[in-house]
Amino acid sequence: MVIGSTSRLGVVQAAVRSKSQPNHTMIRSLLIIVVSSLCLSHPLYHTMTEERGGVHRIKSHYRHGPRRAIIRLMKKEAFAMMETFKLDGTQGALIQGYCLQPNKKPVKVLHILHGMGEHAQRYETFARAMTEHGIAVYAHDHRAHGQSLMPAQTVGILSGADSLETIVDDVEIVQDYIRQNHPDVTVMMLGHSMGSVILRAYLEQTSRTFDRIVIMGSPPYYGAVYTKMMRLLGKVMATRKKPTARHDKLADLLNDGLIKKIPHAQTAFDWLSYDQANVKAYEEDPACGYAYNAPFYLSFFALLDRVNSRRCIAMQPPVPTLLICGADDPLNPSDKTLTQLSIRYRQAHPDMTLEVISVSRARHEVLNELNKADTFTKLAQFFA
Repeated sequence: MVIGSTSRLGVVQAAVRSKSQPNHTMIRSLLIIVVSSLCLSHPLYHTMTEERGGVHRIKSHYRHGPRRAIIRLMKKEAFAMMETFKLDGTQGALIQGYCLQPNKKPVKVLHILHGMGEHAQRYETFARAMTEHGIAVYAHDHRAHGQSLMPAQTVGILSGADSLETIVDDVEIVQDYIRQNHPDVTVMMLGHSMGSVILRAYLEQTSRTFDRIVIMGSPPYYGAVYTKMMRLLGKVMATRKKPTARHDKLADLLNDGLIKKIPHAQTAFDWLSYDQANVKAYEEDPACGYAYNAPFYLSFFALLDRVNSRRCIAMQPPVPTLLICGADDPLNPSDKTLTQLSIRYRQAHPDMTLEVISVSRARHEVLNELNKADTFTKLAQFFA
């Protein structure tokens, strides 16, 4: 989520008390002024804005003005506070995560794994919507993404022995943290795009149990020949640059293959969503849309090959699973990706509850689309 600067809004109210005005009224007026000022200067206020048409507008929570919002806050009706946590990942890497708790004891916990070239905070709007259904939501930045950076490290650059495999191992560490905080609450997982690949790899190797699984915007599997060719290309390009160098040409090659499928595209990232405000926010976010180094691409294609094997799918726990993609996602042409994946899951787990949703009028990021509210509702129903 990209947060723009929002000027502090002053609350102007006359606090002049006549001789007949009772003390409690005066105190209440002053309290509203003070708390309103504190709230509107708090980062929470800024996170409650969304960008539409390049203009940051207050969401419905504030549409009746700060006084009404504060009264709702006093009644504990409105907002979950975002918590930040830091963990030591595999091989000592820094893992930063975020948590949103509902205002009452959570009925379930959802752990989100974000996609390629982005970070966990982009899921805040969705996370807040889920807290309204009593779900505590956790999400973390994968190593070398977002704020999960070691000193002098930049986004997208895996260093040393880092790979997608170590990113998968980090998920177990975050799961430990989640289950320590919620020992008696069932846990669900959602992986988007690259996050769905990480999720599927994690499910193959973990012994943990889950209540629900969501595989969202999963990349297509073009077969072993394609992935081997891409890995070979990555190795060739790796010999031409330092291990920490970004491979812009390979990134452009992958992105161009997607944007060419979007008619009348205005930007290089129009394939993400129809919502131009979301695309603009992505473009302007320095923690989004970057090229990776060779170790990342090599390990990504290796992991993609692994998770699409029949053995890997068969080893995943047969819990209720939702496969969901945008109907207009270039990674899911004519719902081909959804169809292929659902067939493999049904063959491996014939008795498993499997739901398949193709979201109409949606591209790759179904949680950031113009019709995202409908998708939120469908997911909340699946989680119930």
